[in-house]
Amino acid sequence: MSSELLRFLAHSAEVESEAMTRYEELADVLLVHNNPEVAGFFAQMAREAALHLQEVEELAGGRELPAIPAWEFDWEQDAPESMSYESPHYRMSLLEALQLALANERSAQAFYAGYAESCSDPETVALARRFAEE
Repeated sequence: MSSELLRFLAHSAEVESEAMTRYEELADVLLVHNNPEVAGFFAQMAREAALHLQEVEELAGGRELPAIPAWEFDWEQDAPESMSYESPHYRMSLLEALQLALANERSAQAFYAGYAESCSDPETVALARRFAEE
C-alpha cells in the first residue's frame, strides 16, 4: 500500500470521525431541546459516518495510518463533512437538517473528487473517485 494511499485514508478517517462526532453532538443537543425527530435524523447520520469510518479502517487492513497534525490536513478549517457549530439551531426542522446534511455530503464529495485529481497513485485516485461517487 503506497504512502499516498495511507495519507488519503488518514484524511478519510478524519473526515468521517469528525462528521460522526458532530452528528452525535447535534443529536444529543436536540434531544435535550425536545426535538426528537431531528435528533433521530442526526443520530442516523452519525451511524452512517461510523460505518464509513469502519470501511476506511478495513481498507487500511490493520496498517497504522500516518499521524497528520491538524494544521496539515488538506482543508482550511473544519473537515469537509462537518458542519459548523453555528449552522444548526435547536428549533430546526427536519428539512433544515436534511439541507445541512446535504451540504456536508456535497462538501465531502468535492473534497474526494479534488483529492482524486491531485494525486498520482492510481490506487488512491480510484479510491478517492469511489468515495466521491458514494
